[in-house]
Amino acid sequence: MKKVIYIETEDQVKAISSDLRMQILQCFKHGEASIAELAVRLGRSPQSLYHHVHMLVDAGVVVEHSVRRAGKRDEIVYEPAAMRIEIKHDPDKKQSRAALTKVAHSVLRTTRRDILESIDSGAIIKSGRRRNTQISRVDALLDRSQVQRIHHLFDEAWAIMDEAGGRGKRVPMTMTTVFFPSPNHQPEA
Repeated sequence: MKKVIYIETEDQVKAISSDLRMQILQCFKHGEASIAELAVRLGRSPQSLYHHVHMLVDAGVVVEHSVRRAGKRDEIVYEPAAMRIEIKHDPDKKQSRAALTKVAHSVLRTTRRDILESIDSGAIIKSGRRRNTQISRVDALLDRSQVQRIHHLFDEAWAIMDEAGGRGKRVPMTMTTVFFPSPNHQPEA
């Protein structure tokens, strides 16, 4: 499995800008799965997922991992094409701008839903030595080297997420990052 897949085409954007398809992608954090297993994880019927899984496959975001016997028939087992999805865009193109906005909206809606579920389950610890959650918003005037430093820190955090696993007690974690030039500040000349 690749570490990163870059979303560049309209079909890829369309595939991942659906809340349900984002939920399907999240189901793979528990490992590869058949449509029947995805249906159980999502509390939906398998029939309601076929179209969405195939749309993700057609866009190259999900791949067929293997085929296995399930009762009297074979079933396809799927996995994500990469551990992480990143969006490539050209801010000068109107279509690219719309696509980026659509995907960001879907990612943030999914993040909101996940945070609410974590709050409801009692999993979130916001302070103290056992803190496991960071939710904040900061606006700042940064120079180019500071922006590059922040990107480097994001890369380090993504590398930790990419190498997840190992021994001992593990806790499923989610990281959503949004870092962009703020419309609240005018760039300095």
